[in-house]
Amino acid sequence: MENLTGPTYWRNLWALPVPLLLALVLVAPLGWVDAVRGSGTEARLGRAAAWIGPALGLLLAVALAIGVPRYTALSPRNNVELHFPSLKVEPVEYDWAKLLTHSVPPGSVVVAPLSITPWLATFHDRVQPLVVRPMYLDRHRSQLGTETANHRLLMTLFVAGKSKRSDAARWFADGLRVFDVRAVCLKRSKATPRARAILQRSGFRPYQHSEAYEIWIRR
Repeated sequence: MENLTGPTYWRNLWALPVPLLLALVLVAPLGWVDAVRGSGTEARLGRAAAWIGPALGLLLAVALAIGVPRYTALSPRNNVELHFPSLKVEPVEYDWAKLLTHSVPPGSVVVAPLSITPWLATFHDRVQPLVVRPMYLDRHRSQLGTETANHRLLMTLFVAGKSKRSDAARWFADGLRVFDVRAVCLKRSKATPRARAILQRSGFRPYQHSEAYEIWIRR
């Protein structure tokens, strides 16, 4: 099936009940018409039920929404913000993704933290990060090979100071040559001094820096 239609992901199942639910919403008023006709006791009960039923359902839904979750759907803890429409980006990371994109020619291979790599694909004449998101990398392990995929991820974690391997610095230095990396974005961490030393020995020079990030490009 995937050869004909492409991969199908479990998130598609969210859409399956939508037509059925819409149909129920559209036909529900038709049932109320018969219930509220006339002036007898049965009609009065029907009119009351037409209002009480939806009202109870709404109250139950509100009670569940407030009482069950640890925090509401609109809570900042759920990464939700209420404001006028704007670009849905992290301003700092987006700006550094832009700087990294403009620091080298289009198509150049770069290494950057996972907080920045998703935004690199949003620019025209974009660069090529070793990893955009780990889940995307996993889909191509069969083509890249497990060792190459792990090497890409290790370098990406190293520049963010998140690699737990003791030999991460050696793999990072080797990867700069293997993947012909043209630019590197470092996120300030305990691993940054070691990364700087490796970049200097590998022919890179500082390009931009701040308290949070810095960019190095190949000379």
